[in-house]
Amino acid sequence: KPDVILLDIRLLSEEKESINKISGIEILQQIKTLNPSIQVIIFSASSDSLILDNAREKGILGYVKKDSPTDRYIASNSSFTKLDKLIRLGLSRKYLKDIYQLQEKILVLKLLKNAKLTFKDEDKIFEIKNNIPQVFEVLNSNLPKPFLYAMYSIFKCLELIIDYYTREEYQDGERVAIWRDNNKKISSYNSSENKIYAILDVKLSLQDKALNEKIHQIICSRNYSIHGGEEKANCKEGLIKYPNEKNIQDWFDMLYLILEKMDRFNIKNDNYTKTNNSKRRK
Repeated sequence: KPDVILLDIRLLSEEKESINKISGIEILQQIKTLNPSIQVIIFSASSDSLILDNAREKGILGYVKKDSPTDRYIASNSSFTKLDKLIRLGLSRKYLKDIYQLQEKILVLKLLKNAKLTFKDEDKIFEIKNNIPQVFEVLNSNLPKPFLYAMYSIFKCLELIIDYYTREEYQDGERVAIWRDNNKKISSYNSSENKIYAILDVKLSLQDKALNEKIHQIICSRNYSIHGGEEKANCKEGLIKYPNEKNIQDWFDMLYLILEKMDRFNIKNDNYTKTNNSKRRK
């Protein structure tokens, strides 16, 4: 599980080998198949744009051109400066291994693994399944402000969880939250934050102060971001104006804990249904 790999693009002696047969490209493809969070820096003596484009498509961090003996010193000095910059950037991204590992733990949960498009309420789980990989993808990209986009992806999953358990309707001119499974009103729970707390408490029996603090953080931080820097009174504590990799890891872990508990309740309910059906058949 290396953080950064330095890889020569051409490890064969034959110069006329097909691009896809160049062993450096093959190794790069294997690395990214094994774990796309590993950062790879390519060395190349060639300036062939087709080769470099091929490497970029497979997700390299960057490349450094190797100098020939006839190159001037300043070219070598520039290459070492670029290499130093790329290595530092690669090491700053080593947290992506934890993000990717957490992503894989989430996606193998039975609840998500079996999710399919059915055009019913269960589609919320299918949407979560499709949204989870976006957290890693934006962090592993060159997009500006990747932590903000990762935060939005995690928050979207929280919204989908809320929609999975609840719906809203107007009663006597007032918008109220309703449980989907029994059509009962969620007493005094109207905000997204209060609804997710109700879900954790009533539906998942998940009372965890640290978990609630992380939920409060991401909701306040997301609202601050999309509302032009408005600081709401209830967010004086917990507001994170500029999320970093640690915040994203904490929030992604929070999401995993919620989904893992949903998965356990789902399995429990499935077993209960199967047992009752078996008794009826007998």
